[in-house]
Amino acid sequence: NLDNQRKTVEEERRRGVDNQPYGRALLDALTAPFDSAGCFAYAHSTIGEYADLDSAKVDEVRAFHAEYYAPNNAVVTIAGDFDPAEARRLLEQYFGDIPRVSAAPPVTCTYQLDTGAKELTETDRNATLPLVALVYKAPPQRDSDTPALDLLASILGDGESSRLNRTLVREERAAVYAGGFANSYREAGVMIFYAIDNQGVPAARVDSLLSAALDRVRNDTVTTAELVKAQNQYRAGAIRDRQTTMGVAETLQGALWYAGSLGEANEDVAEHLAVTATDLRRVAREYLDSANRLTLIVNPPATGRAAP
Repeated sequence: NLDNQRKTVEEERRRGVDNQPYGRALLDALTAPFDSAGCFAYAHSTIGEYADLDSAKVDEVRAFHAEYYAPNNAVVTIAGDFDPAEARRLLEQYFGDIPRVSAAPPVTCTYQLDTGAKELTETDRNATLPLVALVYKAPPQRDSDTPALDLLASILGDGESSRLNRTLVREERAAVYAGGFANSYREAGVMIFYAIDNQGVPAARVDSLLSAALDRVRNDTVTTAELVKAQNQYRAGAIRDRQTTMGVAETLQGALWYAGSLGEANEDVAEHLAVTATDLRRVAREYLDSANRLTLIVNPPATGRAAP
């Protein structure tokens, strides 16, 4: 019944978010840049808030299911060694009698870069060290700037040799870990760069070092070696994803869902390999602007540390 499912989702929320160090912070970093009025879907997490879960009624759940869970709002992907005719027969047998419904309301987002910096401070009872995150709005998955932003995020925050880890962890010893990533949706996206403060290092210093590292990539050209490495990593990831049946299915489904074309599965890699150092500098200047930034400070309990 609904109460059992409600408890199941709430337990998933506690286990996957609330009881994980910085779990709530990640959720906030992904949703806080967006406002409910212009971008409702991205301003709310899919796991939901407890108040919404507790207030859900059976009729509301049924109405939601009837509106969205229909063949004309779904993509079925089959991958592996199979006979297409037999697969179609089975699809018709098991799914053919499910009726179509009126077109589901599209996910809409009025995407635009912010024009004023924002700050958010919160306490995490599971954290033992503060965390500083700089979050930027970014364009949708199929925007022409997205490949360059993907590679820029990799150069800045992917792995031990990334710029952020090298500067904040190995050189300045201001953080125990630093990284970043780009996350794009159909209608908008975000870029998140973060660092977990080293013991006794003020959040203001970590924030300053993060900001300086991002300013450098806005003002200085990325080296050819950095770009080639990021492109090789992206291509290797795409090849790795295609080495399993599940990976092939997810790649094809993603291409159809985001771009409406199976050919996008291969075009995406080519687009990333075509990015130049000039492209990286241009998108860094446009999107990594302080006016487009949300600064998120996460404190352990009873530190009394405030946002810079």
